[in-house]
Amino acid sequence: MDVKLNQDAREDFLNLDTRQKAGFQEEKKNLKAWPATSGAKPLENRWKGHFRLVLCKDWRVLFRVLPGTVEPDHITVVRLRHRSVAYL
Repeated sequence: MDVKLNQDAREDFLNLDTRQKAGFQEEKKNLKAWPATSGAKPLENRWKGHFRLVLCKDWRVLFRVLPGTVEPDHITVVRLRHRSVAYL
């Protein structure tokens, strides 16, 4: 499974510290195993259709699985933010 970052997520990634960047690289490997991704939780309401992973305790990876014709085509990470602002 291909994992892509949208523009907002790329900017968020640049603002992470070294430990958080390393943690995201590990979670990116986890995402590539979709749908066997460990710890992914579906979101509701405004974020319906998205999922989240916990990154370094208080940080969140928000992503979408974009469908292909037979199986999911790729995953797009839309945010890499602290939980206090990730869902705003």
